Amino acid sequence: MPGIHKLTARKCETAKPAPEHRYSTYLPDGGSLYLPHRTRGEQILGSFRYRERGGKRTLRELGLGGFPGVSLAEARQAR
Repeated sequence: MPGIHKLTARKCETAKPAPEHRYSTYLPDGGSLYLPHRTRGEQILGSFRYRERGGKRTLRELGLGGFPGVSLAEARQAR
Protein backbone atom coordinates (compact mmCIF):
# COMPACT_ATOMS: atom_id res chain seq x y z
CA MET A 1 0.00 0.00 0.00
CA PRO A 2 1.73 3.24 -1.08
CA GLY A 3 2.05 6.02 1.46
CA ILE A 4 1.73 3.79 4.49
CA HIS A 5 4.25 3.83 7.38
CA LYS A 6 5.44 7.40 6.82
CA LEU A 7 6.34 7.90 10.47
CA THR A 8 9.39 6.71 12.33
CA ALA A 9 9.79 6.43 16.08
CA ARG A 10 12.44 9.16 15.96
CA LYS A 11 10.09 11.54 14.13
CA CYS A 12 7.40 10.97 16.77
CA GLU A 13 9.88 11.88 19.52
CA THR A 14 11.42 14.95 17.91
CA ALA A 15 8.52 16.57 16.01
CA LYS A 16 8.00 20.25 16.72
CA PRO A 17 4.79 22.17 16.04
CA ALA A 18 4.78 24.25 12.87
CA PRO A 19 5.20 27.99 13.53
CA GLU A 20 1.64 28.77 12.46
CA HIS A 21 0.33 26.05 14.82
CA ARG A 22 2.22 26.97 17.93
CA TYR A 23 1.07 24.17 20.20
CA SER A 24 0.04 21.16 18.12
CA THR A 25 1.09 19.10 15.12
CA TYR A 26 -0.73 16.37 13.19
CA LEU A 27 1.56 13.46 12.21
CA PRO A 28 -0.06 11.00 9.74
CA ASP A 29 1.36 7.49 9.31
CA GLY A 30 -0.94 6.33 6.52
CA GLY A 31 -3.56 3.62 6.71
CA SER A 32 -5.81 5.94 8.80
CA LEU A 33 -3.35 6.01 11.72
CA TYR A 34 -2.11 9.34 13.02
CA LEU A 35 -0.61 11.03 16.05
CA PRO A 36 -2.02 14.40 17.07
CA HIS A 37 0.94 15.77 18.92
CA ARG A 38 1.40 18.74 21.21
CA THR A 39 4.11 20.00 23.48
CA ARG A 40 3.94 21.45 26.96
CA GLY A 41 7.35 22.96 27.57
CA GLU A 42 9.76 20.17 26.69
CA GLN A 43 7.22 17.39 27.32
CA ILE A 44 5.65 15.69 24.27
CA LEU A 45 2.00 14.73 24.66
CA GLY A 46 -0.23 12.84 22.25
CA SER A 47 -2.32 9.78 21.65
CA PHE A 48 -2.35 7.54 18.59
CA ARG A 49 -5.68 7.62 16.76
CA TYR A 50 -7.24 5.38 14.13
CA ARG A 51 -10.02 6.62 11.88
CA GLU A 52 -12.45 4.16 10.41
CA ARG A 53 -15.25 4.75 7.93
CA GLY A 54 -18.40 2.88 8.87
CA GLY A 55 -20.55 3.85 5.92
CA LYS A 56 -21.24 6.81 3.72
CA ARG A 57 -21.35 9.42 6.49
CA THR A 58 -20.09 7.61 9.56
CA LEU A 59 -16.57 8.21 10.79
CA ARG A 60 -15.31 6.59 13.96
CA GLU A 61 -12.13 7.54 15.72
CA LEU A 62 -10.50 5.07 18.09
CA GLY A 63 -7.79 5.97 20.61
CA LEU A 64 -4.95 3.44 20.61
CA GLY A 65 -3.01 4.79 23.57
CA GLY A 66 -0.86 7.68 24.64
CA PHE A 67 2.59 8.40 23.29
CA PRO A 68 5.28 7.55 24.54
CA GLY A 69 3.54 4.84 26.61
CA VAL A 70 2.45 3.13 23.40
CA SER A 71 5.14 2.81 20.76
CA LEU A 72 4.61 3.37 17.04
CA ALA A 73 5.01 -0.36 16.37
CA GLU A 74 2.36 -1.22 18.99
CA ALA A 75 -0.06 1.34 17.51
CA ARG A 76 0.45 -0.11 14.02
CA GLN A 77 -0.22 -3.60 15.33
CA ALA A 78 -3.35 -2.47 17.20
CA ARG A 79 -4.63 -0.77 14.06
